[in-house]
Amino acid sequence: MVGHAVPEVARTTSRRRTRPHSARRVLRGRESELAGLVTILDTAITAGRGTVVSVVARAGMGKTALITEMEIAAVARGFRTAWSGPGDDFRPDTLAGLLGDADTEITDPRLVLERRLARGPLLISLDDFEWDEPAVRTLGMVFSLVTTRPLVCVLAHRSGRHAFRLERLFRFSEDREAMVYLPLGRLPDDVAVAVVSDVLGATPDAALTAVVACAEGNAAALVRLAGWLVREGLVRCENGVARLTHEITATSQSTPASECVDTLVRCAFDALSPQTRQALDVAAVLGRTFAPDDVAEMLRQPVAVLAPALREALTTDVLDCAAEKMRFRHDLVWQSVLRSIPVPVRSALHTQAARMLLARGDSVIDSAGHLLRGAVRGDTATVEVLRAAAEQTLRSSPRAAAELAVRALELMVGDSEEWLPLTMIAVEACARGGPLSTAVELASGAIARDVPPAAAAMLRYWLSTALTLQDRPADAAEVAAGLFSCPGVPADLSRRLLLNRSMAVTVRGGPPTAPPGADQVIMPASGPMAAWQAGMVTAALRMSRDAVLAEEVRFPVTWLGHPRLARAAILTGLRDIEGARAAVAAVEQDVDYTLSALPTLMRARLDLAIGRSASAVAEATECLALARETGVRLHLPAALAVLTTVALRRGDRVADASGDALVQWAAAEVAGTRAVALEWAWAQSALAQEDYHGCLRVLEWISRDDDSCRALFVEEPAAAAWIVRTALAMGRRDWAMRAADTADRLAQDDPDVASVVVAAAHARGLLHDDVEALAQAAGGHEDLWARASAAEDLGEALLIVDREAAVQRLEDAVALYVSVEAERDAARGRRRLRALGVVKRHWQRRDALKTGIASLTETEQTVVSLVAEGLTNRQVASRMFISRHTVAFHLRKVFRKLDISSRVQLAHHIQFGTD
Repeated sequence: MVGHAVPEVARTTSRRRTRPHSARRVLRGRESELAGLVTILDTAITAGRGTVVSVVARAGMGKTALITEMEIAAVARGFRTAWSGPGDDFRPDTLAGLLGDADTEITDPRLVLERRLARGPLLISLDDFEWDEPAVRTLGMVFSLVTTRPLVCVLAHRSGRHAFRLERLFRFSEDREAMVYLPLGRLPDDVAVAVVSDVLGATPDAALTAVVACAEGNAAALVRLAGWLVREGLVRCENGVARLTHEITATSQSTPASECVDTLVRCAFDALSPQTRQALDVAAVLGRTFAPDDVAEMLRQPVAVLAPALREALTTDVLDCAAEKMRFRHDLVWQSVLRSIPVPVRSALHTQAARMLLARGDSVIDSAGHLLRGAVRGDTATVEVLRAAAEQTLRSSPRAAAELAVRALELMVGDSEEWLPLTMIAVEACARGGPLSTAVELASGAIARDVPPAAAAMLRYWLSTALTLQDRPADAAEVAAGLFSCPGVPADLSRRLLLNRSMAVTVRGGPPTAPPGADQVIMPASGPMAAWQAGMVTAALRMSRDAVLAEEVRFPVTWLGHPRLARAAILTGLRDIEGARAAVAAVEQDVDYTLSALPTLMRARLDLAIGRSASAVAEATECLALARETGVRLHLPAALAVLTTVALRRGDRVADASGDALVQWAAAEVAGTRAVALEWAWAQSALAQEDYHGCLRVLEWISRDDDSCRALFVEEPAAAAWIVRTALAMGRRDWAMRAADTADRLAQDDPDVASVVVAAAHARGLLHDDVEALAQAAGGHEDLWARASAAEDLGEALLIVDREAAVQRLEDAVALYVSVEAERDAARGRRRLRALGVVKRHWQRRDALKTGIASLTETEQTVVSLVAEGLTNRQVASRMFISRHTVAFHLRKVFRKLDISSRVQLAHHIQFGTD
């Protein structure tokens, strides 16, 4: 950038100005142009002939600052300088005054100029001065001496201004090979960021970088932007990173940050012609990307008439080309233009756009998108279009269908035949895409009215589904009971409700119970999840495999108990890492938005099982965020259990400030409920904090509730051993025996399921001090923390009979705990070994001694390597079988560890190794 934050210095028409060098900042983005100008100065000295330089740019691009830098270089080379700027008259007598010496009375400007040149080289800088005939004549005289004297003349002016006056003069210099054109374009994005970094003293983060881009590389606008952000308190600088204190959204609501963008856009648009601004208003309504033909049609003008306006928008970098269409270069600029259009005008333009698209037979969905923003209440034609669009999008995009259908219902006046089909679309769409509260409200209101039985059955089905996802099992069961009791209800709806309930119980972690009215439904209809909850693991695996192969799974995953979701959940519970990851990856592409947290939750649990704690935290936190957005509360206990477990193992707080807020919200939402997996996690946390009463309360509940105990043991392979160990430590051998017996029964019923058999061996080994059973567990657990726990228990059991083997097992346990970031457990193992007289320096956490790239976890290093290849977050997520949100989470951690703030810096860090 050129000249940002350069102080104003008085300029006179009688003396060469001086500028304090210490006040100047680093030159940004114009280094090559300055180098070219310096070369021209050097050539004038060595060759004895000069050059005319035309510096052309829009206002604020740094013309004046570039001239300033050139003058400083010229003075250092022995040049005399003269300058004329805005408001000055460049006449012959003015030139004589600029060049005249106090000891001469010569007033002929040409003689004064020649005398000055005889004494040394001269630089004349003309910066947007007043262009008139006397000025042009004076320039002609100056240009005539350029080819024979060491004279450099720099003219800084805006593109297109006074072109007719300059053309003949420039042609004269061109013919004599003494003319150089130097256009100044927009500063590159990285340079623009560097400019703002210079002013703020910190590197902008991604959100602030997006705002910086709205300045379109205009140097003056960038400096004004940075100063305005500081004055208004809209930027916070921490650890070398500058962040906005307010979010910028696409809504019409004004925020300080959005006002900042609006100010930038207004400044840029002030230089545009009225025709261009009008065309951009219409284009913004059509969308960020638009067809010039559509703009012309809405303006009732031929494209040829519109072409100059669009060309001006292109040359000023407001727009760029996208294939056969055009688009706003930056999303925030597009949003700002939309905000600038008065709401009534914007609505009218959306209506006009919709009618245009409908008239020529374009997509009803495209037309409906405009009608959403421009329709008025009572417009029956609009309601029909919105309903048709909602029907078309319901299958592929329920969230879009929900917006269309709900808006259509809002536009209806009085009773209409469109009401029922619209309500049914809206209920299903909201149940599948959110918000669930809208689905519940609309369905409850419709059921209370006199609607046909078939419609009532569908409404009850989706209402029960929504209530289930909201984690309101009693309300959902009551609605389902009404459906079961209705004659002629499709068997498929009843079966899906049962599958939904079975899956809900597993996800939430509650005891399995049958819904009212379902007594006459045969057990197989309840699906694999019912068998899973009952501890029939082999049957659950077989049933889930058969169900996935059934024809119905070809359809999108639109309901909670879908066989593909059930299969993925069962494999996750069994810690079949590869099989579960494949099942999750296959289902998440087709799952409805209100169900999208389930694959994310499964990934979190799998990551936890293999020791990828950071990924587990990221995925679980994403589950909480999705819950708050959609209203789905069902998976909150399981997500909180993951976060609680990671925090317990690490012995610290794992969430950042935003995560803490989400955790607090989620904990308040599940208050008063009993989810066995979360209760178990809380019991472990209570025991770690020596809250024996809290731990005992949970332990008693789990031990005495066979259903809950069985459900916990099939989901958590380490749970049975933990309960046995804790119960024995508290003197409740009866509870320990019940837990071990339950685990043994599960193993006897499913002898071919390794995770169940190993868990039972672990529990039995603890209860009976069975070294062989503990050794079986230490070598068989797929869950790495459970394996470490078994190795620790085996080491303790071996102390009496084989001290050397015991030490080896305890060391194995410590190593495993460290590998899964269970520092609290590793510390306990180290203390036990020290008590045995074993001290090894390598027990210290290796990560604590590492910095730079070496400090990254294995997962973080994988993310870094893929990002370095140029992959996007989505592509990295696909390669690693994680979500793009998790990739972003890991990148943020990498940036903090390496003290960088962008992918560019990351690539440089990897390439040049700045550790």
